[in-house]
Amino acid sequence: MNDYIQQFYRQGISVIPLKPQDKRPEPSLLPNGHWEPYQYTHNTEYELQVWFSSPRNYGVVCGWQNLVVLDFDDWTTYNRWAAWAIGAGPLPKMIADSAFRVATSRGVHLYIRTLLDTNRKLPGLDIKVHGYVVGPLSIHPSGAVYEPLNDIHFPYTPSIGDILPAEWLAAMPVSNTELRVPTIHERDIWEAVNAGFNAGKDVIGLIREKFRVETFFINRRSSDGGKGRWWMARCPFHDDHHPSLWIDAQRGICQCHVCHDKPLDVINLYAALKGMTNEQAIRVLAKML
Repeated sequence: MNDYIQQFYRQGISVIPLKPQDKRPEPSLLPNGHWEPYQYTHNTEYELQVWFSSPRNYGVVCGWQNLVVLDFDDWTTYNRWAAWAIGAGPLPKMIADSAFRVATSRGVHLYIRTLLDTNRKLPGLDIKVHGYVVGPLSIHPSGAVYEPLNDIHFPYTPSIGDILPAEWLAAMPVSNTELRVPTIHERDIWEAVNAGFNAGKDVIGLIREKFRVETFFINRRSSDGGKGRWWMARCPFHDDHHPSLWIDAQRGICQCHVCHDKPLDVINLYAALKGMTNEQAIRVLAKML
C-alpha cells in the first residue's frame, strides 16, 4: 500500500480501487460492485489491506472533510491560474504555494478544502466536489504516472470565489447540473449581458464601466487639484478619522494605506462592503446592469 493511500485514510478521506491502468472503478472488489457508498462511508483498514496489498490504481473520493479538487485540464491553464494567484493576495498565494498538487497526463490536480455544494465546470478547469479523482502514483491509460509534486496539505479557503480570477468566476454557472434550466430572470440577465459582448467587453468590463469606484464614497475630496482622477476618502473598513483611502478614478481602483494590501476594483469593493465573495458580487452587480 503506497503512503499516499495511508495519508488520505488518516485524514478521514475515502479511496476506492480502480481497474489496472484505468480510471474506472473495479467492481469485483467493491461491495455489490458499487463505489458510490464511499461518498458517505469511510474506508476500513481491512478494506485497504485487501484492495491495496499490491500496487494498483485508486480513486480519491471528493467531498470528504470538505475536500475539493481543482482539475486543470492542461499546464497552460494551471500556469495562468498560478501566476494570477501569486499576485492576487495572501490567500490565493498561500493556496498556490502549499496546496497538494499532482501532475496528471496533461494537467494538474490541486487539492483544497472549501464549502461548495456541487461540481462546477469552467473552460480548462473542473471543480470536483462530488465523485472522485485518480490518486497519486496511479497509472493513466496512456502509461503516464499521476506524479505528486509536493507534500500532502489541503489548505482551507472560505469560498472558491476567493481563489479564482473574477473573469473565471463570471463564466461559472450557478450549478453544474447540465439539466438545470435557469430561471427566466437568470436568462434575461445573462443573455442581456452576453449580448453586449463586443470590442472585448465581457460582464466584468460592463460592471466596471457602469459602477464607478469613486461614487461609493460620498465625502471624498480631490487630491489632484480638481482634475477628477485622484481622490482621498475615509476608509469604511476601519475607524478612519483622517482620509487614508486613495481612489484612482481613471483605473477604477482604490486602496486604504492601513488595511488593504492591494488595490480593490469595484467588484472587490462591493464584495467587501456587503460581506460576500467576489463571485456573489459579480452576480448581484450583473443584475443591476
